[in-house]
Amino acid sequence: MDYSQSPNSTAPNAHDYQQLVSQYGHTDSYNSYAGLAKLSTEQRSMAGESPMGVRVRKGVFDELWVALEGKGGVWVHHITLAPGFEHTELFD
Repeated sequence: MDYSQSPNSTAPNAHDYQQLVSQYGHTDSYNSYAGLAKLSTEQRSMAGESPMGVRVRKGVFDELWVALEGKGGVWVHHITLAPGFEHTELFD
């Protein structure tokens, strides 16, 4: 679509759809999971495989979880809840 004020340009046309197909009409061949198999245990923990641990705070729209890292550190996870999954029981 063009950004013109012309009445002929206010809706998508065939060219617009062709552009979308050329940009997004392919499958994503990148596999991020396969790369984790080649990592050491220490590297893997840095790549996101960390335990959630214990929930220390439960808010209406968020949660806070803490887990021991194993080498003296602590993982802190601040989770923002998706719409529809809020803890609405806390409103009472």
